[in-house]
Amino acid sequence: MAKIFGKWVDKNANNLTHSGTELGIKFSDDSAAHSDKVWSSTKIDTISGTLNDKITSVGGVDEVEYLTVAGGDITNKYIALANTPYSASEVAMDIIGGTAQIYDTDYTVSGTNLVWDGLDLDGVIEAGDKMRVFYTYA
Repeated sequence: MAKIFGKWVDKNANNLTHSGTELGIKFSDDSAAHSDKVWSSTKIDTISGTLNDKITSVGGVDEVEYLTVAGGDITNKYIALANTPYSASEVAMDIIGGTAQIYDTDYTVSGTNLVWDGLDLDGVIEAGDKMRVFYTYA
């Protein structure tokens, strides 16, 4: 007996059954082609090969950084983050005492750099401004 999606099911010959549910899985005959597949009334996608090769980055560490803009950051038009975000476009940033900023309009991220060169924050950011940056990294 096994528990699937909170329901107890019995294996009877080559079938898993549970009365009163839509569960009805039949294992194929061992001598038939594709005998390693599970068949059901609905399509089940199969992943083959090494599982780690099929999975993109999952999980990670959520980070919140509080950064104070220095004069060199103004000249460079970027400020360095402590880590490389998983997804640059999912980095959120706001100016403490100001408002939330918009990715691709106000700033972008390249590697570990939060960049505002040529964007709406260019010429607006000043030394001493404090940023709050949210992202996930490995």
